[in-house]
Amino acid sequence: MKRFQKFILPGLLFGLVFIIYYSYFSPQRGLGSFNDIDPDSHAQKEIKVKLLIQDGFEKGSGGAKFLFYVQDRNGRKVMVETSKALPSGFEQAEFITLVGHFHQEIFEAAEVIIE
Repeated sequence: MKRFQKFILPGLLFGLVFIIYYSYFSPQRGLGSFNDIDPDSHAQKEIKVKLLIQDGFEKGSGGAKFLFYVQDRNGRKVMVETSKALPSGFEQAEFITLVGHFHQEIFEAAEVIIE
């Protein structure tokens, strides 16, 4: 019985460290929230989001702009517009990082990075 008692405290500490590590590096936790971005500010902000190609992906008039949808960690869906060329493999990406700002209800991305 004494041998078993020696392993209780180290086991609990290991479990606590594992839970903290897993919750900190969880992929869902890694997603950003559009609520943290001020819609009235034109400062460029970086946010990691989930790409929703199934909700629509369009080339704008003349092919100069791209429109697509993303979802943040709260489940909020937002239309993204960018005039930059999209990186190769964009349609197969699950998560992307956007750098940009809001213009009314549309997030204007100055840069799109595949995660």
